[in-house]
Amino acid sequence: MKNMAAIDNVGNVVYITQSYFGSDYEEGQKLGEYELHEVPNGLDNMTIMESYYWVNGWRIRPKKPGEFYAWDTTNEVWVPDLVLAKKRTLEIIVFSRLVAVRAPFTYQNKLFESNSNKIYNTAQKAIIAMALNKPFSVNWTSLDGTTFTLTALNMLELSDAYNTQIDLILEKESGYKLAIENATTIQEIELIKWED
Repeated sequence: MKNMAAIDNVGNVVYITQSYFGSDYEEGQKLGEYELHEVPNGLDNMTIMESYYWVNGWRIRPKKPGEFYAWDTTNEVWVPDLVLAKKRTLEIIVFSRLVAVRAPFTYQNKLFESNSNKIYNTAQKAIIAMALNKPFSVNWTSLDGTTFTLTALNMLELSDAYNTQIDLILEKESGYKLAIENATTIQEIELIKWED
């Protein structure tokens, strides 16, 4: 049995396959869009995948200088990849926003769960009760276990506190997205981090 590396058209190792007796792969054989080359003895698959590339023979790839770099096989150097940096940073910002909108919000100096559906539906009921001049009250429990009995007006204040927090989070996300869009260097991108 021998390990064979599938090499793409720019020399990157895409995956490792094994050759068994009776189904031997040959050095340089085409397998779909890839070319097969034997993994040197003594090297494990992970080392080959991360640290080697093929250009008329195996070559050691220098350590990647940072997350946002791509290997340029033609010049055999790591080059900054601004498109990748922007894409990954945007993914992190969007994920951070998703986490932030689920964070507790403050009303009456207490923290409450951010449950948008519950807040929206109850606020709508409060608005309808006010419009029909009907009584309204609802019990609402903070994260520390304190229960508040809210009138329609109190419910709208709680809803407003929640919506204010969400608006600030969305505004923050927009600022980060604009910074990502306007960045022209990897260094600028690396400075963009969600701050609580």
